[in-house]
Amino acid sequence: MKNIIYITIAIFFVAQVGCKKEVEEFTFKGQFINGTTMQPTRVNETMTLIAKDYNDKFSHEIGKFTTDAQGIFEFKYKRQKGSSITLEDGYTGRVRNLPINENFEKNPWYFSDKGTLELTLSTDNSLKNNTDTLYFYQYYIDGTRILDTFTDIPETYILNFRLEPGPYAFGYGRNFNEFYFDKSINKLIRTKHLQFEITGDPIVDKANINY
Repeated sequence: MKNIIYITIAIFFVAQVGCKKEVEEFTFKGQFINGTTMQPTRVNETMTLIAKDYNDKFSHEIGKFTTDAQGIFEFKYKRQKGSSITLEDGYTGRVRNLPINENFEKNPWYFSDKGTLELTLSTDNSLKNNTDTLYFYQYYIDGTRILDTFTDIPETYILNFRLEPGPYAFGYGRNFNEFYFDKSINKLIRTKHLQFEITGDPIVDKANINY
């Protein structure tokens, strides 16, 4: 009887081991291309993947990978705790909110020298017969410079800028009550905000100001 019990227990444990679920593995891969020159970029560079939860309350390193001479990379990792992946490349900084715990491929992945922003200004009230001025202020790039002012614009006006990839914000306002920059203290006192991101050539990024 004892032998039967031992055999039954042994069979149970063998079955448990045999049914143990394999840890899931995911692949993170792609190729970095300079969209300005259309040539491989970030070649032979070591990059780090960071797992993060919501609101960046915690983070931990998943691992590192190195691109080859063509900017190609492939990295495998086990299931991680967290809600997203941040890529730290040590050059442009960080790329946030990449998918976690799923296969990810981005080919080509554009890391460009310059990107194009197409900014559309639109209004229901033309400034043609108005003494107000629309100020357009790129304060993340240059904290003391007004890029352009308008006293006469049509209902839609498109501006194009060539900028380095990355997050940006503009401040703008139609008059003194909406926009004021105090040059004496180098500080923006009041403004309306527009936030956007330049992703890089050959993509044309778009943003709109409606007022």
